[in-house]
Amino acid sequence: MFSKKKILVVEDNELNRELLCQILSSEYNVLEAENGQAALDILKQYGEGISLILLDIVMPVMDGYTFLSVMKAEPAFSSIPVIVATQNDGESDEVAALSHGAADFVAKPYKPQIILHRAANIINLRETAAMINLIQYDRLTGLYSKEFFYQMVKDILLRNPDREYDIICSDIENFKLINDVFGVPTGDRLLCAVGDMYRQRAEGRGICGRLNSDRFACLIERCGDYTDEMFIEASEQVNEEANIKNIAMKWGVYTIVDSSISVEQMCDRALLAACSIKGQYGKYFAEYDDMLRNMMLKKQAITDCMESALDQKQFQVYYQPKYRISDEKMAGAEALVR
Repeated sequence: MFSKKKILVVEDNELNRELLCQILSSEYNVLEAENGQAALDILKQYGEGISLILLDIVMPVMDGYTFLSVMKAEPAFSSIPVIVATQNDGESDEVAALSHGAADFVAKPYKPQIILHRAANIINLRETAAMINLIQYDRLTGLYSKEFFYQMVKDILLRNPDREYDIICSDIENFKLINDVFGVPTGDRLLCAVGDMYRQRAEGRGICGRLNSDRFACLIERCGDYTDEMFIEASEQVNEEANIKNIAMKWGVYTIVDSSISVEQMCDRALLAACSIKGQYGKYFAEYDDMLRNMMLKKQAITDCMESALDQKQFQVYYQPKYRISDEKMAGAEALVR
């Protein structure tokens, strides 16, 4: 059975606090605090495990407004919604509470059904927003998720048919080896550095997303030719921010000439260009063109016909002998297939 969601009631009047606990306890696990300072101590213990806060304004030690200001300034708590309790004629309290970051308000004296409905609605809105956020953003880097990036690129291209755009993708050489040698936390720090670099360099000019693992993509408005220096500088920024030396990144550029093809294909072509220079020293980026496309199609055609060639015994094996110099005897052979 799932445990009940937690609601924190912050109310200095003991009778009012007991009434709120009685109203909410049938649906929720209720925590209590008699002032803002006590509420902050509970927040430090439970964090975002608290689904909602019901907050009185006038309290000793720390009032509701001060509590709201402190809470909203702390990233670990700022997303927890707050419903403020006000007097019936407290319009100024309502405006002040909303300006301090409250999500809603309820009037005193408390009406059980209104409180239960308000609480359920606010919690549902928060959970829905959290789900949307998970779908739209990559949790590690904060960039757009792959699916949402594709959708955003599609929308931008449709809205701006007269503008020229490029897709730029990157791939980190031997990223799996980095994870194996230095550990996953170091690999994550490197990915976050790549994400920060993309965000800074595309700011105001484009949008960025993480496609998977160490592969990132950016839609950017075309502003001239690309140079090695641009990509060397970006790679150096990643090395510095991640505090890891000699990280090699390969970049691929796809110039969007046909916006009718899928965004996924565009990114695939940019990544294909990046992969075409993997392992090549001194090459930092490659642009996708028809020559590269034809070369890859030729490789794929050869791969596709290999199975039938095996069945038809079209391969021949040749053995290149290997000799030891010390005693001039054959030590083995290298197998070559033609």
